Formats: sequence, C-alpha cells, structure tokens
Amino acid sequence: MEIKVYPDEPLVDDKISITISGLSPQQKVTVKSSVTEGKYTFSCSACFISDSSGHVFVDKQPSILGTYTGHHSWNDCHNINQEPLVSTKVERWFLHKTVKREVIRDGILRGTLFTPSGPGPFPGVIDMFGMTGGLIEFRAAILASRGFIVFALPYFQYDDLPKYVKDINFDYLKESIDWFSNHSDVIKNGVGILGVSKGAEIALMLSLECPQVKSVVNINGTPFCSHYPLGPFTDFVESDFSRFEFTDEGVHLWDALNSNFKPDNVLNKLLLLKTWESDVQILYIIGDDDKSADPDYANVVYKCYPDNQKHKLTIKKYPKAGHLIEPAYLPVCRSSFDKVSGMVFVWGGIKEDHARAQEDSWKSILNFFKSTLLTNKTGSSFSSQL
Repeated sequence: MEIKVYPDEPLVDDKISITISGLSPQQKVTVKSSVTEGKYTFSCSACFISDSSGHVFVDKQPSILGTYTGHHSWNDCHNINQEPLVSTKVERWFLHKTVKREVIRDGILRGTLFTPSGPGPFPGVIDMFGMTGGLIEFRAAILASRGFIVFALPYFQYDDLPKYVKDINFDYLKESIDWFSNHSDVIKNGVGILGVSKGAEIALMLSLECPQVKSVVNINGTPFCSHYPLGPFTDFVESDFSRFEFTDEGVHLWDALNSNFKPDNVLNKLLLLKTWESDVQILYIIGDDDKSADPDYANVVYKCYPDNQKHKLTIKKYPKAGHLIEPAYLPVCRSSFDKVSGMVFVWGGIKEDHARAQEDSWKSILNFFKSTLLTNKTGSSFSSQL
C-alpha cells in the first residue's frame, strides 16, 4: 500500500492531490490527517471505498463517513493505539524557499519585505491586517511566493509604533506608500494594497490620498472612517457599544456602527470614502455572515458609484462566509479571543461555505492584482515572472 501526494512540497494555498494505491477493489479505508500549528492540532478523517483498480483519489472521491459528515469524534479518528497501515508526511510552506525575507527599519517605517527570486522588478502589494495590531506576515509570504513583492505593514502595537488605534499616524502610512512604490524591485506602475477589516478601511483612505495606489482588495472593511478620525479624514462613524450582541458563542459586533451609519439612509453618502472620485480599482470581498461589519455596506457603496465609474468596483459577496476570509485552505476562524478587550469576538462563517469562499476569493485576489498591476494606462503589459 502506498500514499502519494502531489505536489510533494506544496505551498499552503496549493490544492494537493492524494492518491492511495495497493488496495483491494471496493475495499473500505479510513484516511486520517492532522496538522500541528504551535500548541494546537487540527485534524480530520474520512472513509472511502477504493475503485476497481484498488485506488482511492482523496481529492476527487466523495467520502462515505468521517468528520466531514459529523459521524465520528476527534478521539475516534485519532486513536493513538491504532497503528496506521501506511503514512506519509507533507510539509506545506507559507514562504517559498527562493523568496527573500527582510526586516525593515527605515526611518519611521517598520515591517517586513518579501521579494521573489529573479531579476525583477515585480508587481508590488502592501499587506495590512486589522484591529488585532502587530506585524502579521503569513499572507504576505504566500503572495510573494506567487511572484509579488510584498510589504507586510504594521501600523500599531508593534515595535515603537503607537499602542492604540486612536493614535495611528497617517503620515507614517503615506510614507510607506512613497517608500514602497519607489523601491527598485517594484514595477513603476503603481502599487496594490490588500487589507482586511481595519486594514482594508485604511487601504481605501490611502487610495484617495496617494496617487501611487492603483488597486485595493477590501476584505470586509468598512467603506468609511470608523471609531476615530484618521489624518485628513475627520468625519468618522463612532461605535455604539450598547449594540454589541452577547451570545453563548461570543460577541457579535456587526450592528455597533449602525446607530450612526444606517445602510438604508441615503445621507450616508456624505460619510463614505469617495473612492469613485479616484482612478483606483477595487475588489470588495464580502462575507454575508460577517458578525463584525455589516455586509450591507457593500450595497451602499455600489449605489454611490456613478454608472460610468462602476467598472472600477467589483463586489464578490459570499453566502454564509464570515469576516476573516483568509487565503485558500487555511483553517476557518469563526471566533477568537481578543486580548485587548478580554472578550471572545464572533467573526462568523459556516465552516464549509467559508472554506469555499477562501478558495474562490484567493484566486480572485491573485488574478485581480495581476490584471491591475501588470497593465499600464495604455493597456500595455509589463514584463514579470508571474
């Protein structure tokens, strides 16, 4: 009996193929897998019936039992007293071995730069996360492994940066755009920004203030300045903490901004970030089960775009997906503990649907940045290894 995995050294966003051979025809077999990340173990199992040639193609055949259908517990699937007939180990990488990682401390700038191998220059993307703060690198590492030069940009709660969201320095953010867009390994065609939550909101602001920003991917970010004023954006929407919804699962935040921004009120156009007045291309990714930000905000944005500008806005709304839409094949995070507030926040998402959304949206993100960053205003394409 043999297990074959292809590719043999996959990136985490690669779809892998698993084939089991050497079985009898129509033989029942249970396949178990687990991955350890720090002190946590994620696992699953599935039962299959081999085909007439004694093969099981895990990525193609439907399972007849297993954790996918809820008929086995975790302990049933991972009984340590049961020796496997055959096993193999697969290492999945966030960062391709040829990508260069460089810690950046340049003037006031902080972060990590990931540069692909080869002569360059490369299409450039700045990667920003949300209210969790700190420096988060995994998404930038994956993007760089796909041929982009990526600057993972922290903006509070890291190194000597401000400790609180209300103290974020907008000049620091603008300087990061100047520094990155002028980098010798970045194609001189403008840069993209990938942001989730607060990071996506800031990305929209930067697209209005920095002409170098050519495209933005907004993953469940509000289309207005929220919580506190930031730089020139003095009009903002405050959060109403009385509208937090406390459940056994954790806190739902999605309605907290709607006291001061009601999606069905046309006057809200005055508070929106007027991205339709810029040349920026925007991919707006929405989880319809988002428990952190109201998914209806996307509809408000679309209605505000003039008909002759709607081609610059692409909205992809995913049913039953939540707030934290990560790259393909990463674990679904429906809720997590927030160390700042001391509460568990519910981000939303039904596991199967959210996983499908991550797979589809990641492909869309890669294609979006390729199309917007590798084409100039005349329609000509830039040379790149992508």
